[in-house]
Amino acid sequence: MRRGILSLVVALFILSFILPVMAEDGVLKIGYQPSIHQTAYMLAQDKGWWERDLAPFGITKVEEYQFTSGPPEMQATIAGYMDVEYTGSAPPITAIA
Repeated sequence: MRRGILSLVVALFILSFILPVMAEDGVLKIGYQPSIHQTAYMLAQDKGWWERDLAPFGITKVEEYQFTSGPPEMQATIAGYMDVEYTGSAPPITAIA
């Protein structure tokens, strides 16, 4: 639980630097894969924490998109359909290569 909270805090910290560039219409599009590794993300979404905590940065709505694996999630992000993705380390490395 403690590790999940720390992950959420780190994610919000990182988002504070990149959100002014993204989500210009106030909508943040987040991609994720439903698994035990994304529990912190899913809890934050269920509780409404994303919208509440990101409101000071101009985010009025969070849209979530579910993916079955990392490669299509990376393709959607590279194509500009996603603002942020919540995934493991292998898919971004493969997408960059």
